[in-house]
Amino acid sequence: MKIDTDQMLTIEQAAEAIGAPNKRPVYRALKRAAEAGRVLSVGLFGRTLVPVANIEELKEYYYPYYSDSHQRAVKKWGAAGG
Repeated sequence: MKIDTDQMLTIEQAAEAIGAPNKRPVYRALKRAAEAGRVLSVGLFGRTLVPVANIEELKEYYYPYYSDSHQRAVKKWGAAGG
């Protein structure tokens, strides 16, 4: 089996692709996707990589600060106690 690393992005590259300021929002988006039953990343040689094909779907789980999706999540988190 041959792995085409040209079709994989590091977390830093994925952050740039979705417009996130750093790596942390990417990890949060991946966690939200996993909670929704979607696995959008792969582990390879101890690194987390995101296939290029999954970037558009990852954007759905990325909540930029002050966006409508982020504000809905803030209300949900606050109602849950923090």
